[in-house]
Parts: sequence; C-alpha cells; structure tokens
Amino acid sequence: MKISRAELYRRVWETPIRTLAKEFDISDVGLAKACRKHAIPIPPVGHWTKVQHGKPVSKPPLPKGDDAVVVLDASRYRLPPLPEPVAELKRTRLTVRPPSTTEHLAPFSAATFKRLFKAKPDGRGIVSCHGEDVFSCEVSPASVERAARLLHAIELAMPEIGAQLNKSPKENRLQVERGGVAVTFKLFEKCTSTFEVLKDPKYSWMDRKIYTYTMTGQLSLQIEGYFDGQKSWADGKRDNLDDKLADFVTGLAAAIESIRARNEEHARQKARWEEEARIREERERKRRKEEELRAQLLKEATAWRDAELCIEYLKHIKVRLGDSSMLPEAAREWLLQAEQVLAAGSPIDRRVQMLLTAS
Repeated sequence: MKISRAELYRRVWETPIRTLAKEFDISDVGLAKACRKHAIPIPPVGHWTKVQHGKPVSKPPLPKGDDAVVVLDASRYRLPPLPEPVAELKRTRLTVRPPSTTEHLAPFSAATFKRLFKAKPDGRGIVSCHGEDVFSCEVSPASVERAARLLHAIELAMPEIGAQLNKSPKENRLQVERGGVAVTFKLFEKCTSTFEVLKDPKYSWMDRKIYTYTMTGQLSLQIEGYFDGQKSWADGKRDNLDDKLADFVTGLAAAIESIRARNEEHARQKARWEEEARIREERERKRRKEEELRAQLLKEATAWRDAELCIEYLKHIKVRLGDSSMLPEAAREWLLQAEQVLAAGSPIDRRVQMLLTAS
C-alpha cells in the first residue's frame, strides 16, 4: 500500500500504531520501521495513556524529507497465518503471569533457579545452565530470580496448549512436546560490550582488545529451530517480557504446528519422490527387458538366416556333385556330417518348440 508521508504522520498521531497497523494489514513493528525509515516521528511510550487521562502531550513537527510517498510492504513484515489449532488457542486468550516470588516454583523452574543460583559468572558476568533437567538460560546474577519466575509461568502454562516438558537425553535438552513434535527454547539476557586497546610496547601486531561487558537487564525468550513464524520475544521500551508470556506460550504451539506441517510436507514430498523413482525404475526395467529381447531376437534371426544359408549352400553342392555314390569315401562322409549338423534343427525350430511348451 502507498500513503503520503504527511498523511502517515497525521495517522500515527491520531491512532495507536498497533491499531493502525491492523488497518494497514501490516505488523506494528513493520509500521514503526517504515516511520523511522522516512523520518516520521511516532508517539513515545505512555503517550496514549496521557491522552486517555486528559494530560497534556507534545507532538513534534514532521521533519522535511525527500520521500513524498511511503510504500508499506505488508508481505515483508506480515507473519504467516497461525495453524488452526494454534489460532484457536490464540482466541482463548491465555493468561500467563509470573509469580511475585520464587518460593514455590514448578519442578524444572526450581531446578533451573538452583543451578543458576550456584553457578559462577563467566568472563561476561553471565551465569548459565543447560541440560535435560533445566531450562537453557544465560542471564546475569541480578536477573536469576526474575528468570526463574518467568520460566515458572511458562512451565505451568504447558497444559493450556496441550503440551508437556520432556527430557531429551539425545540432545541433552529440555524440550516442549505437543502431539509427538518438540521444540526447544532458551532465555537469555542482552548485553552490550565496549573495548579498549592494550598497546604492546614494542610490536603493534601484538596489541590486544580488552572487552568490557555490561548486562542490560533486558531478557529475551527465543524458540530454536527452523520454522515459519515468530521466534523471539523480549523486553522492550514500551512493554516488558512479563506481558508477552501468553504470546510466547502460544508461539511455542505455533512453532510446533509449523514444524509438524513442514514434516508432513516433507513426508509427502518424500513419498512423491519415491513414487517417481519407482516409476523411473519400472520404466528402466521395462526398457532393459525390451533391449534384451531385441538382442535375443537379433541373435536368433541371425542364426536362422545362417542356418538357411547353410541348407541352401549344401543343396547347391549336391546339385553340382551329381551322383554321390561315385564320390570318394571322405567326400561322402563330409556330406553325411553336414546333413546331420543341419538336421539338428534350426533356431526357428527351437524357438517354436519353446513357445509351444511354455507354461
């Protein structure tokens, strides 16, 4: 869709971006990106709350720009439609909220909390845990309790989407399984890094970069694997991860159904390939059989032609010799052997006999 830059500026200040994005059939993230790309200011966090309560708000002017028309490419930002089983879950509006304390955590969340609490920070200041009996996490010590509470809410929500948490010894991971298909996910904390160069007193090629990592406190949940659909949810400027847990849990079900659909399509494709291979093999077998028959026919026809030629040849010899009784003994013996050889039967006689006796 196309809209003038000035018109889009007017609309985003009249209607919340999330609502306007639905009208434009584009994601709110895509609409915000389009505004930033064309230098169109958008309302800050808390703007519409202030408007709702009648508080004064400021509206920055539209900067001058060269682009008179903004093209909103919905297909670029639109997520694929949810599978019907997941769409039904979406319509039920799950409620997934983390508890206020870590006193009574669900089993896997409690194990994860215990593992993180005892872990030693690495060079970045991150504590982590992975395995078949804990969630995959990489957070700062200050975020351990919050991470455990988020994971507790997710763990308790599994029955709501018809899923369960299973240990996967093969991959040494804790996985979410639904209807025989499973996915894994991880929770991690974003960090920023800076560095300074430590100069070597003699050689520049021995200079080293010393990195300093700063944990942001912003947590992210990411579903791992190859599938169509949303893969990550994170703390943002406008809302935090606590408010996105229901979407994340539904996203787990969506990822599983996407993988299931892909697996089923792969199975159908494999069946088609196998059937096409079977047809090609059958055609090749038939071709080879026809080639073998043709070669056999040619061989028999050649032998028959040679036999007929020999018979005709012997007949002409006898005509030229006349009365064979006057021939020397050796000549009469040769003629007798030649007649016996030819009397053994020609290839056509053998083939006829084989066809008459074939079962």
